[in-house]
Amino acid sequence: MTFAEVLTLVEILIAPKHLKKAQKLVFEYCWKGLSYCEIAQATDYDLGYIKEIGSKLWHILSEATGEKVNKKNLRTVLEYYSRGKRVPKLKNSQQNWGNITSTEIFYGRESELDILIQWSVKERARLIGVMGMAGIGKTTLVAKLVQEIRREFDYMFWHSLKDPDLPREFLKNLIGFLSNENKEIPRTQNEQILELQNCLASARCLVILDNFDSLFQVKESSGKYKKKYQKYEEILLNIGQSSHQSCVIITSRVTPNEIAFLQGESRSIKEIRLQGLEEKASRQLLSIKGIKSSRENLATIIKFYQGNPLSLSIVASSIQRIFGGNVAAFIEERVFILGGIHQLLKNQIGKLSQIEQQVMYCLAINNEPVPISKLQMDIYPNITVSTLLEILESLRLRSLIERTKDGFTQQPIVMQYMSEELVKQIVLDLESKSYSFLNSYNLIGGSSQINKIIKPLVTNIVESFPNLELLQANCQIIVQQLSSRDGYAISNLVNLSSYLPIDLKKLEIDS
Repeated sequence: MTFAEVLTLVEILIAPKHLKKAQKLVFEYCWKGLSYCEIAQATDYDLGYIKEIGSKLWHILSEATGEKVNKKNLRTVLEYYSRGKRVPKLKNSQQNWGNITSTEIFYGRESELDILIQWSVKERARLIGVMGMAGIGKTTLVAKLVQEIRREFDYMFWHSLKDPDLPREFLKNLIGFLSNENKEIPRTQNEQILELQNCLASARCLVILDNFDSLFQVKESSGKYKKKYQKYEEILLNIGQSSHQSCVIITSRVTPNEIAFLQGESRSIKEIRLQGLEEKASRQLLSIKGIKSSRENLATIIKFYQGNPLSLSIVASSIQRIFGGNVAAFIEERVFILGGIHQLLKNQIGKLSQIEQQVMYCLAINNEPVPISKLQMDIYPNITVSTLLEILESLRLRSLIERTKDGFTQQPIVMQYMSEELVKQIVLDLESKSYSFLNSYNLIGGSSQINKIIKPLVTNIVESFPNLELLQANCQIIVQQLSSRDGYAISNLVNLSSYLPIDLKKLEIDS
């Protein structure tokens, strides 16, 4: 239900009474999952007054619905009441909450929540993937979903794969829970998978597998399982292909190949890819974190971080801690990749294969959407179109690139990170008299490349080489090491001379 729909329902339920302005405000924030403390921070009301309003509001709704309504079960009661149902009582023994994340701070996502409720409850999807890049809010959204729909199921099992169990142990624990420990666990994994299928068919089970991407190999194309976790592929395929009445939901930064494959076979397999929060929800998050500034300044931050909840939370803390809450001062420094955000991106980019990273650098250098034909020309050594398409699909499944009508590109925060890392690597090439990055990327392009890559690069080179004669000598050594003139090293060095206080055009490039 949207908030407008539930507000209409409440007004009908309590008629001829009606909600006052303050009650509507508290009701809306509670519906979105905010705590009383957060509501007080987001409004001009005192915390004690907010609690008093809430207490009276729950009393009014309890009388109107015949159910004891409180802040925690508000959504559940009203969702059920809207469908003409009483709220069923679920036994505690049928719920395994594992290490489910808190949803006290929950912003926006009403449309995504409605979609997931539609798929899991009304359409009875067997397998749902909730995908998106790091920090986008996958786990929080699914945790909120579980609170909304858990009473529709006989069993609820939440399991994090951040530190994965071996398939055998996972199956043993899940089957034991879903069978109330009344069944003997089969010995072989194949038999265990069949037994899991029986459990999912005999009762309505809700199973959440959080952080599914922890099962995948790093430095490989997306979706390849680590050797000891390969049986999870068969488990997922069986869940999606077999006939049962349960719903299994996974969260992952990377779309498993099985989901991409199964979606073409069945409408009971669903996938949602989360984008950033809308501006209103992003502003609300920043407000709760104590960040207040002009609409223009806040819009600048939200646009750069593309509404990523974790990135916004990290940068809000940094603005408070380093800039005393002064948003304008933070923006003026133009240093958007701070410690926590840098580590977040480093972890995600570090899992890519070498060729995937190379494509990411090429996209950052272009600084605008790039068609496949141009991207292929930029990559050295050359790769085939089919290989490039596989790489782009892998990066898209990792939520690291976006496709537009003009070609492929990256979110601003990802592009900024890749640009800064490229600058560091080029300087390292010059310091170590090597040419790995110098020879692989064409650094000289349009004006956007000059501002994004060349100017920061020149600044870093000058800082790293107070002795300009040493820079000249290192460049000469790099040129002499080149076995051929293929690649970009020589043209990059010569072109850089236009921006450096030395004449690199005197390099002996025919040596």
